[in-house]
Amino acid sequence: MTNKDEYFYCYSFKLFKFLRMDMKVNYICSGLHEKSLDKFWQFRRTEELDGYLKVYSQRYKEIN
Repeated sequence: MTNKDEYFYCYSFKLFKFLRMDMKVNYICSGLHEKSLDKFWQFRRTEELDGYLKVYSQRYKEIN
């Protein structure tokens, strides 16, 4: 895994709520993007996190 793939940066509040509140995934830190000032949450990328992202993606597809 490269440094680029070591972390996942979440810029979606809906996705953050799903990961943090529903799936109980801990995040490392939060911050603001340097240029856009959009808030983000930094997660360590794991197989578990990748699985949750797939679940979220499937749910989102079903809604739209």
